[in-house]
Amino acid sequence: MDQTVTIKTKLLNIDEETAQTFHDLSWLWYPIKFKRPQLDLERNRDWSYLSSTKQISLNTLQGRKKVDFVCKGFNQYLDIKEN
Repeated sequence: MDQTVTIKTKLLNIDEETAQTFHDLSWLWYPIKFKRPQLDLERNRDWSYLSSTKQISLNTLQGRKKVDFVCKGFNQYLDIKEN
């Protein structure tokens, strides 16, 4: 989209007396585009720390998977003691 068209459109949607901007719902007809894939995991639902084996249990589409955990400096957030 041309930037000059966008600026002109924005100026047309501003009421000069009140300086309020009016928006239409035309943007709803376009699909959502994500720029950066993200993942939001919740502790004890999507993942948990197994202190006895020093592993993380992850919830996946194939079920729970246990993987080794080797991240230094994260212990303060997991309520565990460093050895």
